[in-house]
Amino acid sequence: MQVGDYGDDVMEKRLPVVVCTVVAIEVAVAVAVADARACMCCSSPGGRQTPFPIACCPPVARCPLPRQTTSRPAAARLSDENRAALFSRHQKSPRPSKLDRANGAFWRCDMQPPTALLFQNPDRHVSLIDIPASIAIAQGRSDTLLSTAPLHVPYALHEEPKTAHARKNNASHLTQLHIEYRSLIHAALAEIRSRVAGPWCLPRKLTPQTPGPDQMLPDMHKEIEARLQEWSALNETKRENVQFDLQQMMASLGATPGPDPVAHEIVVHKWLLSHRLPCDAVPTSPATEATEPWTSSFHNPRDHPLDLRVRENAAQPGCQVPEYRFTVPPGATFVLSDLSHPNVSRAAFRELTDDYVLPRHFDLVLLDPPWPNRSARRKGAYEMAGGMPHIKKMLLKMDIDNYFEHNALVGVWVTNKEAMRTQVLGPGGLFEAWNVGLVEEWIWAKVTTQGEPMFDIDSSLRKPYEVLLLGRAAPNAWTKMEHVRQPTKKVIAAVPDVHSRKPCLKELLEPYMPDANDYSALEVFSRNLVTGWTSWGNEAIKFNWERYWTSETDS
Repeated sequence: MQVGDYGDDVMEKRLPVVVCTVVAIEVAVAVAVADARACMCCSSPGGRQTPFPIACCPPVARCPLPRQTTSRPAAARLSDENRAALFSRHQKSPRPSKLDRANGAFWRCDMQPPTALLFQNPDRHVSLIDIPASIAIAQGRSDTLLSTAPLHVPYALHEEPKTAHARKNNASHLTQLHIEYRSLIHAALAEIRSRVAGPWCLPRKLTPQTPGPDQMLPDMHKEIEARLQEWSALNETKRENVQFDLQQMMASLGATPGPDPVAHEIVVHKWLLSHRLPCDAVPTSPATEATEPWTSSFHNPRDHPLDLRVRENAAQPGCQVPEYRFTVPPGATFVLSDLSHPNVSRAAFRELTDDYVLPRHFDLVLLDPPWPNRSARRKGAYEMAGGMPHIKKMLLKMDIDNYFEHNALVGVWVTNKEAMRTQVLGPGGLFEAWNVGLVEEWIWAKVTTQGEPMFDIDSSLRKPYEVLLLGRAAPNAWTKMEHVRQPTKKVIAAVPDVHSRKPCLKELLEPYMPDANDYSALEVFSRNLVTGWTSWGNEAIKFNWERYWTSETDS
């Protein structure tokens, strides 16, 4: 029996003196041999081996015991069923240990918060993360985010150079930066492969397949994207209606009969919004569901998630109308607005922060801009007529730096294109305009379930990685920030998920915050909500739609 192997049935009973003595001796022995072995749950001596894949503890202390420098063995040796069951158990039962004694004889290191990390080395420069789990855990959810089938073998890119001469020309165009990234990725994948014996992702539940030409069911992705674009545009339309209503003006002059107030209200408020506690929450007061006209900004001030319902305002009672349900995590805020018109977003944000006394400056700001690429799906979300210069101009027009807290951590996602990187880091780039200095680069390596790059890493057309450029904002108004000469580079491996859906890095970024339990975060161009964070964009609640989630009772 190892330290921490005492079940809940033992916790609830008074242990006889002899058992307590044995336990105390056992703890002493565990501490004495601490140098010979590491804690399997948090790289601390004396803990028991936890089969769930947990990374090394972040700087925010999870365990009172001193840290070691040995990495924990991979947990992927478990079967998929066991790993999924453990993932679910950790999500649903994050109860603290009952064995915390005043004399310090008992330390339980096995009851860790749920994690999406399947592996992380001691210096945290190499990580393996599960994308659907990272999004679910960041919202504190116990249900499952639907996904696509994981990639088992690499893609073959048919547009690649076929002749030896063409391949030679392609190799000559490989940049020094790519060569460095390639070396880091190969080394990271080799390290993970030496520790992880099973699949490089958790078992997945899949989204419904897109209907074929002979099926009448609509594509769920296109349906929700169309609705989100409509809702995000309502603020601009509402402003125009308020500024000038011709019918109402003519009626006031006696030229025409006045409009029917009820009918006018239905026209103005095409969509209605209501919210309530979810069925499994424990309300402190009787459950009520308030209905109000659609608003593009919303904050959940509760410690529970809220069920948000958006439905079309029926012209006649009893008519069947479209209805969409979303789950808003505790403390989450969203502004659903087209960022091509930042004045509308800023006005909605100011109103919301006034109503709920929310922060207007953030310790963490993440941006995933819709850079021009081969992706047709992401292009539909924002106007792309001007290409990369248009996106940069839009970002500068947003005045994002006005929302930076002193020393804020600022991250911008870029693809492998050198020109895109220059738009952020080069002279006149975003970081210079925002007075942000580059400090780290996190490379997301897209891999198969067997740990291979999803396609040839030296492809001339595409690269199997994207990069998060992390910088620090200035500590005050008179300090000019500079890029560090040798930014720290880390590799995060993950099996790709739904098209262009990135891993939620909340778990990896929180150790960089002044207080991991009390900080403010803003995510721009986001497509899902995060507990306690503010999300901006015209798809900010996309993956919080109920049809992207399933529970055990649904399967």
